[in-house]
Amino acid sequence: MNRQENLIQILLKAEKPLTTQELAEQLNVSSRTIRSDLEKIESEILVHSMKLEKKPRVGIWIEGTQDEKDALFLDVKGEHDLVESYSKEYRRGCILVQILLSKNKIYPYKLQNNLYVSKSTIEKDLQEISKWLEKYDLSLMKKPSIGFYVSGDEENIRNAVAALAGELSEKNQSIESLMETYLDIDVKEIEDIIHNWNDNYNMHLNEVNINNLAFHASVMLMRIGKNKALLIENSKALDSETFSYKEEFDILIKELSTYGNCEIPKDEADYLLMHLLGMYLNESSFLENDFLNDLRKIAENIAEDFILKSDKIMSLDLESNDQFKRSLMLHLLPTVYRLKYGLNLYNPLLNEIKTNYASYYYLALIINSSFKKYIGANASEGEIAYVALHLSVAVQQAKDHVQVAVVCSLGVGVSRLLSVKLQENFQDVTFIHCSMNDEEQLEKCKYIISTVELNTDKPYVQVNPLLTEVDVQKIRTLLRKNPSINKTNFSMQTVKVFHEQIDKIQVLQEMSNYLRMCGAVTPRFFEGVLKRENMGSTEVGDGIILTHGFHEDVKRTQIAFCKLDYPIVWNTQEVDFIVMLAVAKTDAKNVMQMNWLYKMLSNMEIVNKIRECKKDREIYETLIEASKKL
Repeated sequence: MNRQENLIQILLKAEKPLTTQELAEQLNVSSRTIRSDLEKIESEILVHSMKLEKKPRVGIWIEGTQDEKDALFLDVKGEHDLVESYSKEYRRGCILVQILLSKNKIYPYKLQNNLYVSKSTIEKDLQEISKWLEKYDLSLMKKPSIGFYVSGDEENIRNAVAALAGELSEKNQSIESLMETYLDIDVKEIEDIIHNWNDNYNMHLNEVNINNLAFHASVMLMRIGKNKALLIENSKALDSETFSYKEEFDILIKELSTYGNCEIPKDEADYLLMHLLGMYLNESSFLENDFLNDLRKIAENIAEDFILKSDKIMSLDLESNDQFKRSLMLHLLPTVYRLKYGLNLYNPLLNEIKTNYASYYYLALIINSSFKKYIGANASEGEIAYVALHLSVAVQQAKDHVQVAVVCSLGVGVSRLLSVKLQENFQDVTFIHCSMNDEEQLEKCKYIISTVELNTDKPYVQVNPLLTEVDVQKIRTLLRKNPSINKTNFSMQTVKVFHEQIDKIQVLQEMSNYLRMCGAVTPRFFEGVLKRENMGSTEVGDGIILTHGFHEDVKRTQIAFCKLDYPIVWNTQEVDFIVMLAVAKTDAKNVMQMNWLYKMLSNMEIVNKIRECKKDREIYETLIEASKKL
């Protein structure tokens, strides 16, 4: 009987609620392992028409009738397999996290027991992992006394961990979840420390930056705990940097030292400081700093070299586009900075940009020859994808569109994300990114969209950098003087047509991923959707599916739609139109805001019109039109 089956039996026999600590002691594992196991057994308990109750300061118990508990007990006693069927990618992610970061010794038999697979499967996984590590100049080593371990430069190990985080995220998996399950670290606690520090000292970091900083801080503490501190050759450059937040940063380092019960070496603190500095590089106080002189010159040279090459391939006349030159240089400045110091960037929009801006992406690839020429390195696909967005904006600017200034002080990466969403919702508008102090650019524009409060006579609106549906409506009101009630809660990002054959799990995973990419749900949302599917049928008839996840995994209410060119059998019916709801807890009781959706699903004229659509935008426009009428 495996540990998860034991856990169920303990809960069924318990006469009172048990805490995670009490369960951990009975099974001789950590509390984090218990929390992970509880997630894995929850769907099995739901299948037996019961519920796993978890209440803070009370404990955990299984809620259900005695007959239901007896049936579950017999299933478990009969060695019913409750083990999650780990995918190959997930399994190798688990192994890599442990080999790269764990303080414990890693042996094949431990991996077999934790992942419920055979010795030969683990051996095959380790062979592929060894090849993966070679991409980062790392080697997988084995010694009888210490098991498996990674050999190589510490900076390469950090880069490999960051790259693994990106790969897992693209597959809708969270490296933070693996770190909490298999390692002695609680990323959420570190995130809370940085959140509080950010609020207490007005550091103006957005959610993306806070998560990024927490991730690197977590890795830093784990490596220090393993006596593998980082050495930075160029750390002295930071001593002369007039970084206005240095004093506040030192406070953060002290708080992290206290949490990790360790002394953080100066080189490690500088490594984290470099990540923080990269988040502020588009602020005016940094742009003219002497510390950036060399980087700025390199960024200008690369921008000019790239523009000359791209103009030879496509007649975009970018050389005369001063706004494009300037915005490209501003973006390349942190890119050059990251390449110089070996800092890894993960771009969550990579796949979407490669799909929706394919021609621009492949043109942008030629910038790597410019990077090679001036800095001796190649940029990652994530960096290239952001350059592709610059190109698409430059083409849009060539058209006679309304010009709107966009002021975003939260980093170039966030600005680009905002740009994608703005262009997606307002295709007839040219958005020009500039700083609050750029009077010349601001004067050219009729309207201003800002992520911070401004003192200006021009018409402007303040928006969330992640651009919610409420923000979209505010901008429509500003531009078109046409106020409307926000009742749709969907965008182009969450409307898709699948032209290829795809199965049920893939559909649910892709739709969950779209909702996650637009900031509406957490990485755990997909797990909730699968649990909901196991609880009962989501088929509503006429080839339509209406599914959803759980409120606690939703950041803001959003809807995803997809149409299948090749219908599939869901449970008992053939379906080709799937609707996925992500409803925030605060909106759960306000069912009227979804009234238009339910009316639309029962209107076969509209549904059939959607089925005739061949492109995402056609469905999006059909839905917009329907939401206004219903």
